[in-house]
Amino acid sequence: MVIKNGVKISFVLKETMKPLVYLISISLFAWIVYTTTEFKHDLFSFAILGVLGTALSIFLGFRINEAYERWWEARKLWGALVNYSRSFARQINTLVTRENLNASEDLKSFREEMILRHVAYINALRLHLRNQEDFDLLGKYVDEEEIEYLKEKKNVPAFIAHIQSERLRSSFKSSLSDNILLYEVDKNLIELYNIQGGCERIKNTVFPEHISHFATTMAWIFSSLVPFAIIEVERFDWFEIMTGTFIGLTLIITDRLGMELKNPFENAANDIPMTALCRTIEIDLLQMLGETDLPEKVKSNEGVLL
Repeated sequence: MVIKNGVKISFVLKETMKPLVYLISISLFAWIVYTTTEFKHDLFSFAILGVLGTALSIFLGFRINEAYERWWEARKLWGALVNYSRSFARQINTLVTRENLNASEDLKSFREEMILRHVAYINALRLHLRNQEDFDLLGKYVDEEEIEYLKEKKNVPAFIAHIQSERLRSSFKSSLSDNILLYEVDKNLIELYNIQGGCERIKNTVFPEHISHFATTMAWIFSSLVPFAIIEVERFDWFEIMTGTFIGLTLIITDRLGMELKNPFENAANDIPMTALCRTIEIDLLQMLGETDLPEKVKSNEGVLL
């Protein structure tokens, strides 16, 4: 995610360099045609191109609004994940007591196990949504036996949550009050499943690719035609070159932004900062356990927080 007031000029240039070079080249080519030949009139009517540009702008605006809806829903889901994670840890750390557990369970060890496994869950969800694997990272929070079990599964976070549920059921006593508490804790696990399902729905519901390809193609074609339409003015100079470049760059960057926002889990600059959110949750939960040796918060790199 690009953070406010944190973007460096180097990042902006890196992101815009290729289209910028292309558009300047097209504008210079139009200028060369104007200055070295007897051609003094526009190839394309600026009025007609203006109508096409208006239609394209409306189309791109609609597309970016739809893409932003997907991005914002993903951000709300991860915001809910932060809240439910804290609630789950609070319940384990304050509501579950020695009296609720079977005689074979140690309260401190049980709390630590459940909270650390939850940290493994949120990181597994992040990796799952980014199509990545890192069992070495997950091994910091759960034992080797669980890691070997998880390596056989396609949906690692779902099975971590399943292990959590099994451990809760096997650790609690069977009295009515204990079952009520177990039910309350399990409701948080259900919400975590709902959040994961919402993220997977966004991930697996493909934004219509033919619309994306059409928008991208039209943005580049239109941007390439603008300099030749500007030739109709009486004095074609560097100002017209800059104008044509700026118009084209605006459309291309708008199109690119829509491309990135429609897929909020691809580890790109404008994606949901899942790594930073996972670290925030981890720090909060470790502090609930009384830990003082905490990992550092994830910092932005050139104004981008991942």
